[in-house]
Amino acid sequence: MHADIDRMHRDLFSDFVPTWENPNPMLEDQNRTRATTPEQQQVVPHGSGAGRENRLGVRRASPMFGFAPRWDVRDYEDRLTVHADLPGVKKEDVKIEVRDGMLRLSGQREEASEEKGENEQWFVRERTSGKFTRALRLPETANQEDIKAKFTDGVLEVTVPKLPPPEHQARQINIE
Repeated sequence: MHADIDRMHRDLFSDFVPTWENPNPMLEDQNRTRATTPEQQQVVPHGSGAGRENRLGVRRASPMFGFAPRWDVRDYEDRLTVHADLPGVKKEDVKIEVRDGMLRLSGQREEASEEKGENEQWFVRERTSGKFTRALRLPETANQEDIKAKFTDGVLEVTVPKLPPPEHQARQINIE
């Protein structure tokens, strides 16, 4: 039960935890051992050293490092949809790929070039740029051959259709 509460706390407050993986250091080893494949161990955003996978297999980046696009993932009966906010990112700078059951979104947002005088300095600078990577473990029923994507007004929409779930029927085993 404590593990469930810790997981809920981690998922709920993950945007507020800056550079460390978990506010509870006792769970640090547990978080580290959950990532078992190279895709799950991928650090996001690119090169930042921060990021983790939640219970749905979604990699989340720490907001303190580079550009980490936000996304919504909805699981419907017949499809999975991903809506990623990519403001300021050009369509040609976005790459979507599927490998080993993982849907991977990567790309980069260029830093805006602004003129700066000799005696000027930043007062507030919150906009970020750079490379980013987000990865999502797809369900076993995902039809990886028919994934579709469209990019409109800075929002990427990816639709992953699902195949009917395989019927698991009991099989009688003969005793010799």
